[in-house]
Amino acid sequence: MHNIAFIGFGSNKGDRKKACSDAITALDAWSGCRVMKISSFYESEPWGYEEQGLFINCAAKIETGADAFTLLAFLQATERRLGKEKEFLWGPRTIDLDLLFFNQDVIDAPGLKVPHPFLHQRRFVLEPLTEIEPSWMHPVFKQPVEKLLQQVSDTKKIVKLAEART
Repeated sequence: MHNIAFIGFGSNKGDRKKACSDAITALDAWSGCRVMKISSFYESEPWGYEEQGLFINCAAKIETGADAFTLLAFLQATERRLGKEKEFLWGPRTIDLDLLFFNQDVIDAPGLKVPHPFLHQRRFVLEPLTEIEPSWMHPVFKQPVEKLLQQVSDTKKIVKLAEART
């Protein structure tokens, strides 16, 4: 295993904490990766489409032997297995797994954009990332995630709920 990736987790339907925990467990059990760090859980206001319930969000740093496309396929299969039904863009969901960073790669392919194209605009992504790896450099903006968090214009409320799992 030689690739480092960061995954964002989010849920606002059903048992939100369980959905995120189940996704972390699935990732950790996959032979293609090893979970290195997991942030605390955060409760956050919805971003994009605001007429929906609060989210539980967290982030994980993983090590993987898989390439970015194989990892993405695993994340999407995990979402389906955990009951994700995407009703509409940024709408409510049981689980959402986003590939935020993959090494320092910049990927712009159909179905996969890395780094995640909105992560620098979303406090609910930057807070957990900063908790687990504040100095990680964004390969496009050439700034650490902690600096991106300081500069983010997103004013949505986000509250730390629980300490990180190890």
